[in-house]
Amino acid sequence: MTSRIAYIDDSSENLKCLATIFNKEFPFETYQDPDKFLGNFDQTSYGSILLDIHMPSISGFSLYEKIIRHQNYNGCPIIFISSDDSDCAKIKSHKQRNSTRRNAGPSEVENQVL
Repeated sequence: MTSRIAYIDDSSENLKCLATIFNKEFPFETYQDPDKFLGNFDQTSYGSILLDIHMPSISGFSLYEKIIRHQNYNGCPIIFISSDDSDCAKIKSHKQRNSTRRNAGPSEVENQVL
């Protein structure tokens, strides 16, 4: 069975870029609105979730907390994707789960998701 992947990011350009990479092999859903993702989370099971750290309505770290407390969270990997190279962002994302740089190559992202 193929795992469904969700990617939440406020940048449509970033969403399109990763969708191009993953759509070929996996069911890949993109969300520009974190609230819309949370609304669909009730009905969909994911194999991996990718989160941007900096979004206007909610930070990726706050969204992470909502996801792991959600009744439908199945323990799947949650990976932070960001161009924020600050020490604070790195430490917080590594404490939460996992992270990768926004400029990471497709194989690096793929290795963390799979």
